[in-house]
Amino acid sequence: MIYARYFAEQLTERLFVIGQEPAMGGLQVIDSHVYLVNGASSVLAIDAGSGASWPFVAAVAERYGFAEKPFAYVLTTHGHRDHAGGLPQFESRGALTVSSVYTADHLESEENADILFDEDSSLDLIEFRADAILTPGHTPGCASYRLEVDGNLCLFTGDLIQTDGGLGWSGSEGFSQEQVLASLKKLAAMPAPDFLLTGHGLVVGGRQLLEKAISYGESGRWVPWTEHAPPMP
Repeated sequence: MIYARYFAEQLTERLFVIGQEPAMGGLQVIDSHVYLVNGASSVLAIDAGSGASWPFVAAVAERYGFAEKPFAYVLTTHGHRDHAGGLPQFESRGALTVSSVYTADHLESEENADILFDEDSSLDLIEFRADAILTPGHTPGCASYRLEVDGNLCLFTGDLIQTDGGLGWSGSEGFSQEQVLASLKKLAAMPAPDFLLTGHGLVVGGRQLLEKAISYGESGRWVPWTEHAPPMP
């Protein structure tokens, strides 16, 4: 099996992403993106990856001068192994895991969640402020997170949709296209993000992607998938 290469990128002064390149030519992607926000005294992560990306996370922290800071929290979008398998590494550096109640009961990880929510919530995480938004569809307990980083409104959506407006993997327990569409409309009714950061890609802006995905859902053009993702037009 040949796996896609890892990459790391600094998106703004304090925002970083570590992940795998898109799958092409038979390459396999086994890891989600891990997003890091470098705070004044600690680091916030959004999703933990599978665990395979941890050396790259550590390398980014070393390269950009925050290796000595603890990881305060991991905001978990959902419990699939490619997003939650790396929680033990983050918790070993002091992180508390934040998730929806459903996700806490369905974590494909050796760690348990520490901070739970079962409705849309404003999270006061010491030096970080984030809005947790329940966005079911990919799984019944998926959550998205909104927070401001370096003056940019960032929206982290996990696997709710892909960067071409198509569905994420459709084989999850409780997967629902109808709920995906309702969740997208919920996000689209909020102020447009400067960055829309999905579980396996990101776009600058985000309003256009949300609207495109909604149009696919409303017109019945989404194709559920459990093996290979169909490209959207």
